Amino acid sequence: MHLKENSPLDRYDWTAKKINEITGSYGDAKDITMYDIGSRDNILKQYIRSPEICYMAFDLEPLDKSAEEWDIEQPFPYAYPSPQISPCLRSLSILKTHGFV
Repeated sequence: MHLKENSPLDRYDWTAKKINEITGSYGDAKDITMYDIGSRDNILKQYIRSPEICYMAFDLEPLDKSAEEWDIEQPFPYAYPSPQISPCLRSLSILKTHGFV
């Protein structure tokens, strides 16, 4: 995706909108797995409205008890299904801070 200008949407609103578009592209699919990597306090979960999304949160230092610890520099330590969706909001935050988004 090539961004031509800064988005007026909050990054969570924008991401939730994109996730809704993606889930719609799966048709009648159920149990779409999403990994929120770098979830911190799981704020993105509040924006996900689709009941088809199986939200799974991971962070190096999780702030929410439902998030699981994972250092992404290490192999994935869990036997979970592969995700169909994995937003990278922490990366977006860093890019925005430095004026790239």
